[in-house]
Amino acid sequence: MNSILDRFLVFSGVLSLIIFISTLAILGSVVPGYSHTKNFVSDLASSDSIVRNEMNIFGFLLPGLLIFLFSIGLYKSTASKWSGKLGAILLSLAGISFVSVAFFPANHPNTNSVELHDIISVASLHLTVISFFFLGYQEVHRKVLDKHWLYMLLFIATIVIFLTFLYPQLDVTDYGGIVQRITIAIPYLMTATSSIYLYWFEFVRKKS
Repeated sequence: MNSILDRFLVFSGVLSLIIFISTLAILGSVVPGYSHTKNFVSDLASSDSIVRNEMNIFGFLLPGLLIFLFSIGLYKSTASKWSGKLGAILLSLAGISFVSVAFFPANHPNTNSVELHDIISVASLHLTVISFFFLGYQEVHRKVLDKHWLYMLLFIATIVIFLTFLYPQLDVTDYGGIVQRITIAIPYLMTATSSIYLYWFEFVRKKS
């Protein structure tokens, strides 16, 4: 596993985070009155947003696709046991879910679209943290990680799942935007960190 394609697949996890944060920062500064601490991410892609197309493409479609590609690199490089394979598959579903968010605006007149948006966006976060629990389970059984990592991953998953039920109940006066961003940041940082470590392990350490 040392081709340019393999390198790209493994590094896609980092690229996804970079593109998502850059898109959010740039588009958020373009929309008048938009607040990163109070407004939700999906407000930028709402049906009446002046940057909805840009947000859907660069904020959801492209980052989600890159997460999906990273899951392939993860599967090819580390998924040696059933738990690792399951973890990679769950991460691929998280990427697909993130892509799907672009097709269901949060404030669409069709209530089914709104419901699907909420379900899919939350599912992408749940799938990500659960996938890393199974990936961690594999690494514990391979004696790469101590079993205490599993407890930490389970704790992180619990926190993220709790926050996904909390932030939808908040509005702009309750700083729902910042709570949502913290919720998104946790699984995204897990993905990016794993991407960096895997790239270093596969393509830097093995060469030295």
